[in-house]
Amino acid sequence: GEVFSKPITALVFGALVVIVVFALNISGVRVLKASLRITTLIPLVALSYILILSIPFSNTVFVNNWNRFFNGSYYSITQLALSGGPGIPRLEAVDPFTSTSYLILVALWAFFGVETTGFIAGEVENPHRSYWRGLLAGYSVLLALYIATPVVVTAFTGYEFISAYSYLYNFYRSELAGIMGTTPIEP
Repeated sequence: GEVFSKPITALVFGALVVIVVFALNISGVRVLKASLRITTLIPLVALSYILILSIPFSNTVFVNNWNRFFNGSYYSITQLALSGGPGIPRLEAVDPFTSTSYLILVALWAFFGVETTGFIAGEVENPHRSYWRGLLAGYSVLLALYIATPVVVTAFTGYEFISAYSYLYNFYRSELAGIMGTTPIEP
């Protein structure tokens, strides 16, 4: 977030990523495969672990913890965004064309991920068997995580709160900071 807002930091980080990927490429296929497996599995396992651990919690627990850490602001944030306030118009629903356009972008993003798997079909030893197994397993896991993540997050935080917080954070950050009593965290 904030670290990469400075161009020099983003440039240095980008250069480091290129150097690391180059080093992995020249170190051999085995090292590259191992690093790709690790960098794929760590986020998937971490997200799955977080989702599973959050099952016993409820919206009430989230609201109580939010209010304890952020100046009792859960309901104030929702109320301000949904009803409006001095100098802050109330949050309105997005028109169908705009929301459909955003949904199409998300679908295209997912499609490009599906489409690119065809490029690796010639790189595996037994593509007829292993390609389809990996394709089905990979997409099953991704589909489960794509569905579980928004369902769990929305169940705990509440849809209205997510919308209200994002709206105030992106357009009225100073008012949000005043309600929370601290610098708002990025949604």
